[in-house]
Amino acid sequence: MRSEATEDPHLSDIERARLRAATDEQIANAIDQAWPAVEDRWYAIHDELQHAAVRSLVHE
Repeated sequence: MRSEATEDPHLSDIERARLRAATDEQIANAIDQAWPAVEDRWYAIHDELQHAAVRSLVHE
């Protein structure tokens, strides 16, 4: 997460400073709060990846 402070060109200087200063607990809380917005897609990607891996293994 903290690497986004240097990698995300859309952050302001203030946002970069806040991100660098975030504690591990603050980052964990932010992830927990964001999880519902991506949960369905996360599991769909997992299922797609698992299906592709199974297909690859059984069709070697």
